[in-house]
Amino acid sequence: MRIGSVGTDNYQDMLKIFSDSQRQRIAGLRERSRTEAGKWESSLASFPLARNPFGRHLTPAEHDDIMSSVDPNWLRGMVMGENPTPPREIALPEHMVQGVQDLVRFHFSQNFGGSRNSVQFGDEFGMLSRSFMREFAEQDRLNASYSVSMTWRREIDRISNAVRDAVPGWTWGQPVSSNILQSILNGGGTVDTTA
Repeated sequence: MRIGSVGTDNYQDMLKIFSDSQRQRIAGLRERSRTEAGKWESSLASFPLARNPFGRHLTPAEHDDIMSSVDPNWLRGMVMGENPTPPREIALPEHMVQGVQDLVRFHFSQNFGGSRNSVQFGDEFGMLSRSFMREFAEQDRLNASYSVSMTWRREIDRISNAVRDAVPGWTWGQPVSSNILQSILNGGGTVDTTA
């Protein structure tokens, strides 16, 4: 079976690539990203810069205090100072690593790494990441956020490299045979497609 773009007609067929437990985890992750992360209004991000009461650069704590007073869902500890130390990768709990991998795999199955629904994926991934950050102490959140991003990057690289190995000349967004995707999106490498 070869599945082109995923729509309402073949959405359920595409989900068959995943095991029952993966489908349940994906549904849980998508629900978590919608409910736990809180509403964030992006226009609020410019508030401290436009109305800086101190006439100087804000410290991360001052920035957090102002944003928390404006947005009750503000996530403290995510602001870098004026001369920041670059974030470093830390070990993430297994449920976070698995959650990031599952969400990346699900969205890849929907658009084969293309741009279709990429805004939706960005929103879901961002909200899931915010939800995960709430599990960390404030001082660890920047490092944890960086680690989640690196986990995402490694998984999308693993998937795209495995697809390119199985389908020479494959480009982002190009449909891929479901028998190839099934192995790759379930965490394996490529399948032997030679006769």
